[in-house]
Amino acid sequence: MNELYEPQYIEALLRRHGFTFSKSLGQNFLVEASVVERTAEHVDARCGVLEIGPGHGALTRPLAARAGKVVAVEADARLLPVLGETLAGCENVSVRLGDATKLDLRALCEAEFAGLVPCLCANLPYNVTTPVLENAARAGCFRRIVVMVQKEAAQRLLTRPGDERWGVVPALLAARYTGRILFTVGRSSFLPPPHVDSAVVAFERLAEPVVGEAEFPAYERVVRAAFAQRRKTLSNALSAAGISPDILGEVGIDPRLRGERLLPEDFLKIARRL
Repeated sequence: MNELYEPQYIEALLRRHGFTFSKSLGQNFLVEASVVERTAEHVDARCGVLEIGPGHGALTRPLAARAGKVVAVEADARLLPVLGETLAGCENVSVRLGDATKLDLRALCEAEFAGLVPCLCANLPYNVTTPVLENAARAGCFRRIVVMVQKEAAQRLLTRPGDERWGVVPALLAARYTGRILFTVGRSSFLPPPHVDSAVVAFERLAEPVVGEAEFPAYERVVRAAFAQRRKTLSNALSAAGISPDILGEVGIDPRLRGERLLPEDFLKIARRL
């Protein structure tokens, strides 16, 4: 359905269903077929794909053509009849109404993708990029994550310790994944055009994650404490979160450092002493 990328067709489709774009939901629909193809090519028939924010289905159909199964989670009930039309005939697609920032993603993948490799592939609405990726990192069940996000957000997600942009989301992802930017996407590739450019970024699960399943809750607690008040030293930041700063001396970490200087392995050392 190449018409899925034609603005006139999309506008007529949305009018038929009485749909108007919502700024608060960060709705910007893809209208560039080449961008969609380059994004979808990172999944195959072995994959069970979770898509978040399918919009009018521009990415969903190519994913369905490649993947073993696609579960698309949409927060806006007004788009369900639109997707019912554009995804007609896609027997391996299930559309769910829900908030992906609050879903138990591990439970969803276990229930939906038996025998398949769980992957996350989506054109993420800008306003949910952070909570969705935090939730995905926490779940830790995805072999591959391929998402389109704001270009600045993509750069921030790939920062490392020592960069002032190193923070909660990069640290959570780095505990389990290695990432890279695949390509950038101009604002003209969307309807309506956003005010910023985008980028598609891919995260591959590490063969040996830095943080194991059982340790992740404590690791996340330490990471959040370290970055809750970025200007504070690590000692003061941990104290403010109810964590004894004495742990730092016990694991050989300078209490005068700030969270942005710590490696995932350093956060894990602290977490193991909690």
